[in-house]
Amino acid sequence: MLEINHLSKSFKLNRKQKKQQGVNEVFAVKNINLKLGTNQIVAMIGSNGAGKSTILRLLTGLLIPTVGTIKINGVNILEDLNATRAQIGFVSDNTQLYHRLTVRENLTFFAKLYKMQDSDIKQRIKELSQSMQFDDFLDKKINDCSTGMQQKTNIARALIHSPTLLILDEPTSGLDIKAAQTALKIIKAQKNENSLVLFSTHHLHEVETLADHIVAIEQGQCVFSGTPNEFTAFFKADSLYQAALNCVNNSTVN
Repeated sequence: MLEINHLSKSFKLNRKQKKQQGVNEVFAVKNINLKLGTNQIVAMIGSNGAGKSTILRLLTGLLIPTVGTIKINGVNILEDLNATRAQIGFVSDNTQLYHRLTVRENLTFFAKLYKMQDSDIKQRIKELSQSMQFDDFLDKKINDCSTGMQQKTNIARALIHSPTLLILDEPTSGLDIKAAQTALKIIKAQKNENSLVLFSTHHLHEVETLADHIVAIEQGQCVFSGTPNEFTAFFKADSLYQAALNCVNNSTVN
């Protein structure tokens, strides 16, 4: 479903940075190779600055790889960006909603960007509002919604067109306990929608609650890909927390 081959992304340095570091560019992501299928939830973990957000933005087409290919359902995203983007739902802390519009109006607007028909939009909003339980604020302006309501709307926006790949970059960041719990329930429900859910997080309890598969990124490279049990065994730990510590402290990246 998602196939990543030799994926790398470098950024050119300015004159001051070149002088300080002695190089013309730095690699945020280096030679990532992954194959992930549907009906699973994949957690991407790693230190701050490890390259997780860069990888997720490469997958959406927001960034263009320096080297490598990304295929979604067999289609190279660089060869048909519009077609592949139509299969992706993306949520990050930078994703913005229109605050003067209601929840319903926001969802309708984004659905029309995906060229959905009016009748399909109404039905899809009805389905999402019922399953995600936001009927009570569907006609409230985003300005008047709590942070939790806004994040729930953001996730609904990403799901409006029934994507096969849902990408979430730290989806519970800034949420209180109740709002975060609601977001996790919504994410978990997507496993049964014949889709692949890929999310990044620093919260290991979210990994324990949701993940069927873990991808660990350190220094821009993939240092592990496998099940949670394989993760703890690989890093010789008796808990996910200790395995994550061992991963950060002991991973040697060439």
